[in-house]
Amino acid sequence: MFGGLAVRNTQVSDGGVARHRIRNNLVSCAKSGVKFINISPLRSDAMAELEAEWLPPVPGSDTAIMLGLAHTLLSNGLHDVEFLRTYTTGFDKFAAYLTDATDGVVKDPAHGFIITLAAGGLYTELLQDRVSVLLQRKQQIR
Repeated sequence: MFGGLAVRNTQVSDGGVARHRIRNNLVSCAKSGVKFINISPLRSDAMAELEAEWLPPVPGSDTAIMLGLAHTLLSNGLHDVEFLRTYTTGFDKFAAYLTDATDGVVKDPAHGFIITLAAGGLYTELLQDRVSVLLQRKQQIR
């Protein structure tokens, strides 16, 4: 979650103004094993019931973190090439930007960590852990 998921900000989206289901939906996700990560300056942006891991970034560094995530997905083949080809425009330029072809700077997690200094190195460790889980799942699907 970037910027958290404060329930007060979701009260008109899931279920309309009459039925507020997001709290129960999120708690159900947590109980079923979904792990939440709250990348936000505020720990309170995620409900306590979610037991979200909190990574407070340096203000203004969200983009560096997102680029590190995108680079990690790309370099590990975890992106959906067919979806990107069918429903987006310009992914080839974005991929080139991530991999240094445009400015000589690889936008990998190390680059993002240098910019963010998020939570004493947990950012890079977290990415490595989550990528290994995604790679295992991808192998299971094949």
